[in-house]
Amino acid sequence: MPSPLGHTLVSSSIYLFFKKDFSFKKDFRNLILFIGIGLLPDIDMLLVLLSRNIGIHRSVTHSLIFVIFSSIVVYLFLKKLKILSFKNSFLLILSLLSAHLFCDFFTLDDILHNGINLFYPFSKEYIPAPFYLFMGFDWRQFSTLFSFYMLKVIIREFIITAPFFILALLYINKTQLKEEVNIESQN
Repeated sequence: MPSPLGHTLVSSSIYLFFKKDFSFKKDFRNLILFIGIGLLPDIDMLLVLLSRNIGIHRSVTHSLIFVIFSSIVVYLFLKKLKILSFKNSFLLILSLLSAHLFCDFFTLDDILHNGINLFYPFSKEYIPAPFYLFMGFDWRQFSTLFSFYMLKVIIREFIITAPFFILALLYINKTQLKEEVNIESQN
């Protein structure tokens, strides 16, 4: 799987594209919340740690059924708590969860298997990507997290995902600037 950095930059970028009137001061807590939603498919890591069965990673929680079901449940939960305050919130949640699967699909994983179990429970087959954008890492070994290899993984993820984040920031600035010009021209 990509590191949490890769998933965080992708989730942040998607959130910023959806939240056109984003303000760090006003929306920072929601940004953190939606980054967490983008990381939701890796909740299976808790099951891996509890069961010591590494084979369940990228199966149930990395399937289309999980993405659709979780999107509905999270949307209804956040709507009930009145946390969702903008249009297309369901589409945002669906996009965040789908992007997680997309990133994991294009990750080379030497530890377990490549690909994701996209059609679980109808198929137990892991579908591998035709090529890989991200490098996997051995998250089971604590020493691996502080290795030169991990530094290469993070740098590569940053090079791939940071441009999307920068584009999202530019998009927000352009949208906010356009709105300011419209307000000034009306006065």
